[in-house]
Amino acid sequence: MSPSRPLVIWCNYRLRPASVSRLRGAIRPHRLVLDRNQTHTDMAPAVSARKLARADIGIGQVTIEDLLAHPNVRWFHITSASYTRYDRTELMQHFSRSGRTLANTSQVFAEPCAQHVLAMMLSFARQLLQSAQTQVIDRAWHYDERREGSKLLNHQNVVILGFGAMAKRLVQLLAPFEVHIGALRRYSIKTRGVTALTSRSLPLAL
Repeated sequence: MSPSRPLVIWCNYRLRPASVSRLRGAIRPHRLVLDRNQTHTDMAPAVSARKLARADIGIGQVTIEDLLAHPNVRWFHITSASYTRYDRTELMQHFSRSGRTLANTSQVFAEPCAQHVLAMMLSFARQLLQSAQTQVIDRAWHYDERREGSKLLNHQNVVILGFGAMAKRLVQLLAPFEVHIGALRRYSIKTRGVTALTSRSLPLAL
């Protein structure tokens, strides 16, 4: 990428008009190109990128074939936290050899997803869903049933499948509960308070 000229930034993620306007203003003098084939969710299948050939930077979801076919794109940013569909040896080696960058958006989702998981864990442990349903139906308070079925998170065993940015933030949020955490990951991890699990040891942990 040459800094001597404005860059072309391609995007196929469907943005609101106000967001497009704000983005164009923020990247000036660089130029934003919106593809006609736009995705409205990070979970949608990747679509063919018609205008990616004109870009220096790409943002959105595309096929592996598109990324291999357009080496002029020096940096492509995936709009999802997961990059499973792009986790192919051929693609990773191609980007590494050519000095290109492939990035994902895990840090953006880490805080809200970790808080959501913690909220669900507390909800199940304290039977909040059952209590809410009771209040909607008859507004009774099933004291003995709720008390017998509720648990504390403190010192429980927690198994996390995968250990990316979301999981790391969840570990921080769980720290006050002093839970015992085991995490399964393809690569070795050295994180304080987390026990690394292998696929062989996973059934025992569960």
